[in-house]
Amino acid sequence: MTLGEKLRALRVGKHLTQEQLAKLAHMERRNIWGYENGKNNPSLKTLLVLSDILGCSVNYLIEENEDLNSDSAIDEAADRFISVLKTLDHASAMSLMTKVMSAYSTWISDQKAALTEDDEIK
Repeated sequence: MTLGEKLRALRVGKHLTQEQLAKLAHMERRNIWGYENGKNNPSLKTLLVLSDILGCSVNYLIEENEDLNSDSAIDEAADRFISVLKTLDHASAMSLMTKVMSAYSTWISDQKAALTEDDEIK
């Protein structure tokens, strides 16, 4: 996948429009469009901002062979999550974990629905 394809997939996976991502990254929508369509290349600073918002490494964005499901990518994501968790007080950590578990439950439901849809197509 190209950098633009990865940006688009991650953005869509987070249910963000180009406009929303641009606002979060403090830039204009046309910049996001340009990156996704291979018209422009983001600076290193922009890559850092986008990778933080989209929850991936800069390496994932720029390396053609980097896989979000690789052990190293999963370890990196876990390390980032744990470092944030360690900064929180007990109540905030519990709130975060509740949200994470809710998101995981939704993901499981979506996976089951996708499998059901695949069976219906056959």
